[in-house]
Amino acid sequence: MATEKQTAANQANAKLSTGPKTDEGKDISRRNGLIHGLAGLGFVRPEHWETEILETADWLQSTLKPDNVFEVKLGNTMAFHVTAFEDANRLQIARKLVISLETLTTWDDKHLTAAAALAETLASKPASVARRLRGSKHGCLVMIEGWHQLDGVLIRAGKLDDDQKSMALDLLGISNAVRKTGSVLDVPEGVAPREHLRGIVRAEVKKLEAKIEEGGLGVLDKAKYDLALLGIDPLDDQMRVLKRYSREHFSIILKIRREFSRVDRLGYPGLPSGMPTKRPHESRSEFYERVDDWKSRNRIRAEKELEIRNAQRLKDNAIVEFIEENPQPIFHEGMPLNAYIQLVTDWNRKRNATLAPLPEVPPGSQSVSVTSMADALPPESEPDDEDRPDYPSDPDDVPPAAPVKKPRKRHNK
Repeated sequence: MATEKQTAANQANAKLSTGPKTDEGKDISRRNGLIHGLAGLGFVRPEHWETEILETADWLQSTLKPDNVFEVKLGNTMAFHVTAFEDANRLQIARKLVISLETLTTWDDKHLTAAAALAETLASKPASVARRLRGSKHGCLVMIEGWHQLDGVLIRAGKLDDDQKSMALDLLGISNAVRKTGSVLDVPEGVAPREHLRGIVRAEVKKLEAKIEEGGLGVLDKAKYDLALLGIDPLDDQMRVLKRYSREHFSIILKIRREFSRVDRLGYPGLPSGMPTKRPHESRSEFYERVDDWKSRNRIRAEKELEIRNAQRLKDNAIVEFIEENPQPIFHEGMPLNAYIQLVTDWNRKRNATLAPLPEVPPGSQSVSVTSMADALPPESEPDDEDRPDYPSDPDDVPPAAPVKKPRKRHNK
């Protein structure tokens, strides 16, 4: 245990190494643990992302048209996640290319190495590990190699020692608890030990070879090889991590897009071109007051239009639900026409009774209201007597009309 003097010395030394102090040093220290930038929140970004994030942010600002500072920040956050999502997709394509090249060059070596590493754990869990090795082509090849090694020992020495018998029992998948009461390696009376053990070796090798050829392990390995040539490896850890990052960034993009979708921008009547401009000799406070008044009027009008659209949407949904529950009467052969017309009339009356009236349309809004042609025309006004021209009451007093000169016809020679 450290003494008080050692603790004080350690604290004094710690104060001398407080890490980088300049912004440049802090940025370098912050990037020490940066690998690909997909796992962070955007505080530390790869250098090649900076330009792409700025370009994406400009594109999103022009597309989404944010109305306030909060939406601008949402757009910038969305630009980071869009860039990360696209980079994750690019890394997935690169990883597929690497998988294809590795498959073409080191397919058997890679899987044989993994099977050999698994075979080294046979001594601890012989039953489960032996089953796993028998479930793949390369695992069977590793077990065949182990049996061939034991067969070579039998040819040279004619018997197996205790360690070699344990290896054979591990390849057979016999549990350690069962070995105490005897095993298949025990030589019967009247049989040569060498021939008995070599018979077991040849039988196991034959079973494993049949499992590869006839059991479908060779076909399965060939199918996996063909898929890996295309860059498809479901067991690849790096590909799984990249896909997880891609899903996470895409999910955040959809959430931000839903935040923007909550604002009904199509019916917003206040266009940027209609915004008030500063008048000559107008103070800044008066101009800001006029702009706030313009924004409030537009906001009230937009809310009213949104209410009208929501009411229309609810009305349409009510019509659909009513028709689903109460289908329109169908005319059948032999039905009196008057009775069918009465049924349709009652059905329409019942349908109209279930619908709620729409709210009034605000003046100057962009919503479409259904009106008749007579309501759309201006009211007729009676002409005043002063503006009415004086027509002669007697037809004989009307002066004769001037003769109309007819144009001369031209004859082309």
